[in-house]
Amino acid sequence: MRDAIIKKLTDRLAKPPDSEAGVAYTLVEVRKLLERERKNADYKTLTFFCDWVVHVELYRGATPDVLSVLDTHLRNLDLSTPHDVGSDIEIYRFTSFEWLQAELERFCNEMQLPDNWTRHPTFWCECVKFYGEIVRDCALTVNRPDHTGKYIHKVVLTTVSLLPEQPDKERFRFDWEFTLNDGSAFKPSVEVSYPSLSSEAWNGRPTMTEFGF
Repeated sequence: MRDAIIKKLTDRLAKPPDSEAGVAYTLVEVRKLLERERKNADYKTLTFFCDWVVHVELYRGATPDVLSVLDTHLRNLDLSTPHDVGSDIEIYRFTSFEWLQAELERFCNEMQLPDNWTRHPTFWCECVKFYGEIVRDCALTVNRPDHTGKYIHKVVLTTVSLLPEQPDKERFRFDWEFTLNDGSAFKPSVEVSYPSLSSEAWNGRPTMTEFGF
């Protein structure tokens, strides 16, 4: 079974992501390999993102741990100011799916799988666009009755909006809603701009930063 999973993942990860179904299938296979290799504890965040694709609401597993990490950043933010929320590095890394990128790249390197999805900026942007559509409206929820002060009760990716294209570039935006245990909410957004695969930009290997992610 291991060899079959490795072959499937090798074939998938060597090519550009092409659909929501393809991304979901790939992450399900990653989840199988994590279980088979008993790597779940080493890749809790990756396991969490794999689990998210198959649940309409996720509250078990690593969900409380993921939201707890984000909770630690609340105390330093003015939640009435969207710019202040959006400038927090960890909230940005979560809402742009950089957490998923880092964990998937580490996993691919350890398993000696192709890292094209995580290393090629356009492959990755296409991947997260499809991933966002998969988990859109699928809430992350947690209740922590013993927790003092504010904490994140629910997180939802509410929209994945395609934006007007620019020459040789594609664009989209993620809109999120974070609801706290006191009923207050904040709504950060992440805009992504990247060259299409046919763009002349691929004469080199640009970094993610160069293309606005």
